[in-house]
Amino acid sequence: MTRSSRLSASPPALALDSRRILWIVIAVALLLRLPLVFWELFHHPDEAWQYLEPAHGLVTGWTIVPWEYRVGIRTWLIPTFLTGPIAAGKLLWPESLHYLLPLRVMMTLLSLVIVGYGTALALRISRWHGLVAGLVLATAFDLVYFAARALSDSLAPVLVLPALWLLLPREGQGSRRFLLGGLLLGLAFAVRFQLAPVLGLIALIGCRLDLRRWLMLIGGGVAGLAIDGLADLAQGAVPFRWVIENFRINLVENKSAFYGVEPPLWYAANQIRVWGWATIPILALAAIGARRMPAVALIALANVAIHAVIPHKEYRFLFLSITLVWLLAGVGLGDALALLVARRPGARRWLPIGGVALLLFTTAAIATAPANDTWASNKRVIRLMRAAHDVPGICGLAFVQPLNALQASYAYFDRAVPIYVFDQPEAYRDVRRLGGAFNAAITSSDRVGLLGPGYRRIDCYVSNKARRKQRTLPLLPDQCLFVRAGGCSGTLPADYGMNAALARKGE
Repeated sequence: MTRSSRLSASPPALALDSRRILWIVIAVALLLRLPLVFWELFHHPDEAWQYLEPAHGLVTGWTIVPWEYRVGIRTWLIPTFLTGPIAAGKLLWPESLHYLLPLRVMMTLLSLVIVGYGTALALRISRWHGLVAGLVLATAFDLVYFAARALSDSLAPVLVLPALWLLLPREGQGSRRFLLGGLLLGLAFAVRFQLAPVLGLIALIGCRLDLRRWLMLIGGGVAGLAIDGLADLAQGAVPFRWVIENFRINLVENKSAFYGVEPPLWYAANQIRVWGWATIPILALAAIGARRMPAVALIALANVAIHAVIPHKEYRFLFLSITLVWLLAGVGLGDALALLVARRPGARRWLPIGGVALLLFTTAAIATAPANDTWASNKRVIRLMRAAHDVPGICGLAFVQPLNALQASYAYFDRAVPIYVFDQPEAYRDVRRLGGAFNAAITSSDRVGLLGPGYRRIDCYVSNKARRKQRTLPLLPDQCLFVRAGGCSGTLPADYGMNAALARKGE
């Protein structure tokens, strides 16, 4: 008996056809992801200020402009894409923060593309592998968590998984699929250009030495890049200048190091922190699945290796590799269960119950592990912005605090009123003198005296030891919203605005 035969067995026969398997898997995935539509959080500041904020600005005209957009290192493709659901939300709920619901619905539905095409890849092995791998993808913690997140990292696999399905070798198919595959890879580059080496590897695996395939793929890729260029042109930006500026500022000038650098093995340590005890079986099953899908394993490892040498690291940067690891683990689990049934036929009748129980238990254990406080990520920002949004008659909001503390977001404030900043000790003296321009302020309790009489506290977010462990925006010990009765008398010069303050600080 060979080693291969000892590790695999013929998959159990299924009465379900491939289409029904896809519908079952997608239904399970949707059921688990729907609650995220109503869960208010953003995983990382980039979600709020790099994507939601500029998209909100395109729809309403009110926005905070971070340094990335001032210097031009961001594509306008993603914010432009997000304007559709935001505009729809504003039509449905013009005076409510519920306007973000359509956006989260759209992102959640798009996340099903990952599950669907991952399942379709596994179905090429057998219907059994498709069902098992599909259920793994449907219930995997990372995939559920990032489902509703408006991030380039969560959008990239939505494009890459269908591209893999189109481009990975299959028999008896024409070359036109490479045109669509190239379009998806071109869009994936625009969404997250750091994946460029991996996208090139996917193209190489798919096209090999076939000139016709390469021509079709390049044609599709050019079309994808043209869409990105049009999005930039629509905002008055030079197409693809953001790629050059990103390399120059983040790599040559090393600006990204300001936000933290980590050693090459940080991703391994962080994933152990996220997965905990489940890391060993997940990786073991992925290794088994890699025998069935060597190209997928190579792509996942290449992406890890490339990101490991980039000093600035974030959990979300490896979301594509994490997705592919879960796919491989699902295929490996399919092999393991097939072997179990072959050796112990009586175990077959327990597979449905045992499989579902194991998947739900593993996912629940990961999602509720102490290290995974990401479910409450940045809720403090949303809470105070929402409280300010709900102030009747608000006509001006002031931040009286150092600017490295909680920052404002029009995406979560959603009021057409100016936001001011008093962020320096010398500016604190102007708060009372210029206080007629605002009737709400966010500050810490030790600075409330700067506001003058008539202010009352509406809401507070007080840090504690547990909350300070979260990877969120840095905060002062406590942040409170104070309001006064009455309206506003005029507006302040632009120098007091949040955007001017960010420009002075280089943020």
